Amino acid sequence: MDMEQETTIAYTDEVFNAIFSANLMLIRKSRKMTQTELAKRIGLSRNSVVQWECAKRHPDIVVIMNIALALGVSVRDLVRERTSEKDRKECGIDG
Repeated sequence: MDMEQETTIAYTDEVFNAIFSANLMLIRKSRKMTQTELAKRIGLSRNSVVQWECAKRHPDIVVIMNIALALGVSVRDLVRERTSEKDRKECGIDG
């Protein structure tokens, strides 16, 4: 493949924030965990969780790893786009 023909795929902060936000909220709610409970488990403020779920910010990778541990999922489950019902079921999200 010619280098000029290669397509570069790059996520913007806005796209990543939207993906992470949707995944975090779905997974947290499927675990019947409040924003406050999650914040306490990872040692941060509820306001941080609110900002992530509103797609205003995203945490750094160490915090994402701690969120994954607190929710019992993989980092991949938090950061990947969900394209199918199978994707949702793989990380225990109903509906």
